[in-house]
Amino acid sequence: NPPTNPPTNPPTNPPTNPPTNPPTNPPTNPPTNAPTIPFECPDRDPGMQSYCPPELQGLLCNEGLWPGGDIFCARECVSEVWETRCEDVPVLRPPTSVAPNVAPVTAAPFTAAPFTAAPTTGGGSGLCFSTETTVERDDGSMVAMKELHIGDRVRVANGKYEPIYSFGHFDTSVVKTEFVQIQTTSSEGKLEMTPNHLLFQEGNQVVMASSLKIGDKVVLASGEEDTITGLKTIQRTGIIAPFTASGTIATNGILSSSFATIQKSQYVSLSDKWVLPLTYHQLGLVFESPHRLWCHHWRGLDECARSERYNEEGMSQWVETPMHLWNWLLQQHVLVVGTLFSMAFSFLCLVHVLEIILLNPGYAVLSLLLVSLVAARRRRINKLT
Repeated sequence: NPPTNPPTNPPTNPPTNPPTNPPTNPPTNPPTNAPTIPFECPDRDPGMQSYCPPELQGLLCNEGLWPGGDIFCARECVSEVWETRCEDVPVLRPPTSVAPNVAPVTAAPFTAAPFTAAPTTGGGSGLCFSTETTVERDDGSMVAMKELHIGDRVRVANGKYEPIYSFGHFDTSVVKTEFVQIQTTSSEGKLEMTPNHLLFQEGNQVVMASSLKIGDKVVLASGEEDTITGLKTIQRTGIIAPFTASGTIATNGILSSSFATIQKSQYVSLSDKWVLPLTYHQLGLVFESPHRLWCHHWRGLDECARSERYNEEGMSQWVETPMHLWNWLLQQHVLVVGTLFSMAFSFLCLVHVLEIILLNPGYAVLSLLLVSLVAARRRRINKLT
């Protein structure tokens, strides 16, 4: 018979412990020769079609990468107070992952809310056009503002042409400024003006550039109206503000004012609760009356051009000193502000009337007739009494 008892000593199991010294992981540090110098992404205008919904803010838009050697340009979702969009941003290497389960964005056309770029107050910088904004001269040529000179005749309201008699600001290389870039259905390029600058909306209403939104209608140089199709903010170096007799100028085909506001509205405000039914466009026309008389009637444009002086930021002496005085006045007690403003504005209105009479001799004749009629009637009344 075979033995019934199994062996008492089963074979020993092989050792199960892993090696005590696993292989070292490869280094995870990025290459030491990674670029550290500033890098700009390839020129690509995201426009209003590159819309990213708010839930993707801070994530990478699912639009791929732009190769740039060791640096890549990703499309990052950024949000501003007036739009949310994709924007090219440089990164050292492509991201390893995009937001999980994020489908390519194919949102409906974006309707922006009115953006609220902070108006420039005080100081005076940033109340103009960019140097790349174009205007039409009386010879039909379209030129950038940086190529303008005093005496050039440019298109203004009602299809007329008027000479530039001064520049409130003329700088092409010093001041870096934020501009609102405006595009309409039929505009000639993109108009670039500072948020505080004024232009004309439907019904010839004067508005600030910062109050515009897509879908608004603006007045063209022809007097017709056109719809805004694109809005965004950009930064450029250089700012220019040409002055014409009518206080208007056609910029990229859009009718704009020569003037800007230094407050938070297009209306003049003497205090938080005292807002006048007077726009800064109207105030600018009256305020510039002595300057226009000086250039058009007493000295001439050539002499005005030779006597123009600008500070280191390119601001004219005709604007810098009055602007400092205006900013000082707005900081005084409301009674002081009201009294001094009433006196100064009344004097300037008289100068403005004189300017209108000198520029339009027919008005002078009409004024004399009216004065004669009033005097004759008073004499008749005195005889009857």
